[in-house]
Amino acid sequence: MQAFMHADITDPGERRDVSRMAPYLDAGERVLLVARQSRFLPGGSPVAPDVILATDTKLIVCRTVYPGGRRVDYYPYSRITSARLHNGRLSSSMMVAAPGTGRHDRGDGMIRAIPRGKAERIAGLARPRGI
Repeated sequence: MQAFMHADITDPGERRDVSRMAPYLDAGERVLLVARQSRFLPGGSPVAPDVILATDTKLIVCRTVYPGGRRVDYYPYSRITSARLHNGRLSSSMMVAAPGTGRHDRGDGMIRAIPRGKAERIAGLARPRGI
């Protein structure tokens, strides 16, 4: 399936991330933003950083699970009940909550070491609607 990317996604690494995650996209879904967890900042992952895709309908978070696997979490915007953003000096962390998407006492829904500008744009997309 062909992933539809917003014209602003020009970085070759981000385009590669979208291509790798294309099987997790619905037909006709548009990718608006790609964010990769930092490898070097506190809270980041030096070996296999998480990747966040913000589409026109949901957030998709791909986490590397050892050995060699991945876990993909979906957060449809219509089900998100909370999106909290914490801006640090160098990067941001975000906590997303939606019914049926995991146990928040375990850290499910927490995304750390995201570039600040991208984290703010993701939080804007994930802000609960109609509340």
